[in-house]
Order: sequence, then structure tokens, then C-alpha cells
Amino acid sequence: MLDHGHEIVGRRPRGYRSPSWDFSDATLGILEEFEFAWDSSLMGRDFTPYRPRPVVVHREEPNEFGPPSPVLELPVSWYMDDVPALDHVPGLLAGLMSTEGVFARWRDTFDYAYENEPSGNIRSQSVTTAPN
Repeated sequence: MLDHGHEIVGRRPRGYRSPSWDFSDATLGILEEFEFAWDSSLMGRDFTPYRPRPVVVHREEPNEFGPPSPVLELPVSWYMDDVPALDHVPGLLAGLMSTEGVFARWRDTFDYAYENEPSGNIRSQSVTTAPN
């Protein structure tokens, strides 16, 4: 498994995905400090990995963007998550939908990216499944 690039228990992780995609103002700096290679917690693009940039938000002036991070972002999407379709939260999520519908959504998104991304090159498509 190690020869194929999989992360193994007991070895230092190279990537990170924050629980529920909660990403604070400090998260990127911490990932950089501990030299993580990638993150998969942000939704800045649909399919193409990118390097996030810290942002200082001003109310009356233009926002200030810092330099691109060395951490590569593999974007995520609620549309590619199984929780909205399958998790039942009374008054919030209907859930309990057909798994065939979830798979069809994932397949259709893959097909769209394959047909519409330059040269059919899908660089990243993150599917998120909740633990049981």
C-alpha cells in the first residue's frame, strides 16, 4: 500500500480534511506550519485544485489577498456529499433518499467534468461520505 502512495497509520499524514469542512482563519497557517501537502476542506472551485490565499477582509476598502499557499487545495462540494441526501435531520434535512439518486448525481457530475473540462482532464473530484 505504501508503494502506491497510500497514507499508513503510524506515518505522518500529508493531507487534511477538516471535520464538517470547518476552516478557521488559523487553519491554513497551521497546515503550512506543519508542512501538509494538501487540504480538502474548501469550495473555491468545482474540479481544479488550487492554492488558497489568505484574505484580509475590509468593509470600506478592497480585500487584501496574500500569496498563494504551498498547500494544494482539492475542492469539495455539498453537492458531492452524501449527508444532504441520506442524513435525516428533523426540520432541516429530509434525508433517507435513494442511494441510486446519490450515485446518479455523482456520476452526472463526473460525466459533466469529463465532457467540459479542458481535454477531459478531471484533476479533482472529491466525493464525501459520512462515517457510519
